[in-house]
Amino acid sequence: MTRLSSTLSYPIAFLGVLLFSAVSQGASQYQTVDACAAALETPSSVAASPLPEPLRIRSWNIMKFDLPGAEDELRGHLGHSDLMLLQESVRGLKAGDASPRYRYFSPGYKRGEEATGVEIRSRFPADVDCELQFYEPWLGTPKAVSVLRLPFKEASILLINLHAINFTLTIDDYRAQFLALSPLIRSHRGPMIVAGDFNHWNPWRADALYRWSREMGLREINFSPDWRSRHVGSAVDTLFLRGLEAVARGAFPTTRSDHHAIAASLVLVRDLPAEGADSRAPDAQPAPER
Repeated sequence: MTRLSSTLSYPIAFLGVLLFSAVSQGASQYQTVDACAAALETPSSVAASPLPEPLRIRSWNIMKFDLPGAEDELRGHLGHSDLMLLQESVRGLKAGDASPRYRYFSPGYKRGEEATGVEIRSRFPADVDCELQFYEPWLGTPKAVSVLRLPFKEASILLINLHAINFTLTIDDYRAQFLALSPLIRSHRGPMIVAGDFNHWNPWRADALYRWSREMGLREINFSPDWRSRHVGSAVDTLFLRGLEAVARGAFPTTRSDHHAIAASLVLVRDLPAEGADSRAPDAQPAPER
């Protein structure tokens, strides 16, 4: 096994992380899978808020805010979400600060003095905050993963925001990052959301991802009709759930990134309405024809 493929399987600590002032309130930080898994097995120490009904979540690969108008568009998403998951975000960016919320940033790639990675903006504090990294085998650059535990009165929710590695010689390297996260999922007994940019743009990657998700008891949200953006013909932005159900979902066409944002409204499984649910987030619009 080469050094690169070996390092892929194990997240490593990232030193010198700059924290937002709101982040440190109530959240203990961990930078290895073992430490994170151990923390998830301990009871919460944060006063729990009631779980909103529904819980509104959005996820968007924002492409480092390189295109004009991305910050303004993010502000709009933040106004309609309880949880906003970003991939390729920029550390310290103040976009969307109109409403107070907690910000959790897990650094990955560094571009000059600018750190990019995955970010979670939440209306609720976490009591466990894990910042993990995996490495691109070809490029040797880090890809970030953010793991939070959000305590609610009804149940604690485990939230994983993932930007999967993209350039691999074999499927083994792609699969290894998910297998490394398995102890975290096994350590959490309650509801769970695993979301982000999974880069499962060919059949072999998709097979590896879906095999792992089934083993972990995760179920993908069904976007039908599906307005998500396509990369090499596949919709790589998605959400997996355990113990939660989507009562609405949708995608938001944009020219401010190469990915469309996706959205879902979630309830605990016991709260799922007996009748069917709308398959589209209320303010989502179908993607325009190309």
